[in-house]
Amino acid sequence: MASSIRVDCNFLFEFLVPNRKYEKLADVDEEFISEYSSQVGEFWTVKDPKGQLHTIRYKYNRRLDRPRIIGGWMELRDFYSLEGNCLVLFRYLGGSEFNIYILDHNKKQISYDYSPAPIHPPFSSSYIAQCDIQLTTTMVTGYKLTLPPQIGALVRRSGSQKYHLIGPSGHSIGCNVFAPQNQGSTKLGNGWRNFCRVNEVQANDILTFKFTSLEDGIVHVFIERPIA
Repeated sequence: MASSIRVDCNFLFEFLVPNRKYEKLADVDEEFISEYSSQVGEFWTVKDPKGQLHTIRYKYNRRLDRPRIIGGWMELRDFYSLEGNCLVLFRYLGGSEFNIYILDHNKKQISYDYSPAPIHPPFSSSYIAQCDIQLTTTMVTGYKLTLPPQIGALVRRSGSQKYHLIGPSGHSIGCNVFAPQNQGSTKLGNGWRNFCRVNEVQANDILTFKFTSLEDGIVHVFIERPIA
């Protein structure tokens, strides 16, 4: 369970969230939610000491019992390559905005440098499938991207639950796959918005997704920006 600490009066509330290696969710301080639930929204914007922004999603039941971060936590961990146990300090600024500070196992702050997962497969000229998507503003700012039906069907049949998108930045960004069994739209979920931010994707950009394999989880993404 997260625990509270108070240091000075330049913020409204502060609480620690333990990062545990194999947990995809994180508990939020119940005292904080009890006091500020009417002020915070479902989506929180958090900023680290270097000014890097992240979006996370939290949820609690009607009794305010066990509030939890349910979205964006894994992406936050991937961004800073957090492994093992550490502490994430949330400093509440008001509304749905927070500053975060991450302490390693020695209780020292990390560097906050972006630490992408290593890219093992090289870019390949041999692709088994690809698709082009011209993005709208909603696609760029949203949390999910719907894949074209033909590619979506292939991804669904592959059973893959996560892809690593490698864009022009060279960083590998993990995106969860939402592939309903009822033949609904297949989507890239958690991680998509982070991919757009890291690669400075804009509305009207044309993204080409190229799959070397539908099972290995690697997708190379090429971006074409139309001339205005």
